[in-house]
Amino acid sequence: MKDALRVASERVVSSLSRADGFNKSSDLHIPLPGSLKTVQSMLNKVGMGSLTDDLELRFNRGAEAAVTKARKLFGNAIAQMTIEHAKAILNGPKDSATKYFQSKMSGL
Repeated sequence: MKDALRVASERVVSSLSRADGFNKSSDLHIPLPGSLKTVQSMLNKVGMGSLTDDLELRFNRGAEAAVTKARKLFGNAIAQMTIEHAKAILNGPKDSATKYFQSKMSGL
């Protein structure tokens, strides 16, 4: 299980850390917060929407950079996994692996 999680996490990190890993993803793209949507709409009307488009792109680029830094955190969480953790993931709900990683990586 550790090897499967290691391979899967490496693939996800590799995919998301590429340019547009978040920005072009329909599931993971990070939009501007709601309060900035109004600003974006107004700037689009006056031909200056590129300012908020650039900000949104920077949010997504930041997430791509953060994923690269998370690689080590995933590796450490996998290394700490015990047989009990593996059993809980296998026998638990669909999000058991996510919850395991959250428990090991939150607050770091």
